[in-house]
Amino acid sequence: MNITDWIQSLSLLLVAGALIASIFQTRAVAHQARQATTALQATTHQSFVHNQNGSREAFFLDRPELLSWHLSSRGYPETNAAENLRRLYVLNKLDIHEYNYLSFRSGHFRDDIWTGWKNVMQEDFRQPEFREMWPVARRLYAPSFVNFIEDHYGSAFDK
Repeated sequence: MNITDWIQSLSLLLVAGALIASIFQTRAVAHQARQATTALQATTHQSFVHNQNGSREAFFLDRPELLSWHLSSRGYPETNAAENLRRLYVLNKLDIHEYNYLSFRSGHFRDDIWTGWKNVMQEDFRQPEFREMWPVARRLYAPSFVNFIEDHYGSAFDK
């Protein structure tokens, strides 16, 4: 083998090494892109829940007649202003519970955080306002969340 052959062999090895490094780099970039997409989806949903709840509060808090109309137009019984505010709180809380459930299912919450939230939901569904609102509100939520609530807390609706 002459010197030219050695140089060509060495060049070939360097090109192969560069290709292998490029493959690993491309895989790492693809992994980062998947993580960024997942984080963006979670942030988008979180922003949606936060904005929806914030706009509900801002829009209805000082307008009891509008809150009463909003609740009755969705099938909730008409009551007094204080009870309607409690119902608004329940709807906001249900949105947060759904967000947390979907986040856990997507792998964004650790088991110990989810355990705490399940305890909060259990306490919430012991409250009469939650039990009263759920049969009407359930149609507004993701079917997987509805199934979870009714599988885990369904006995609360028998009271």
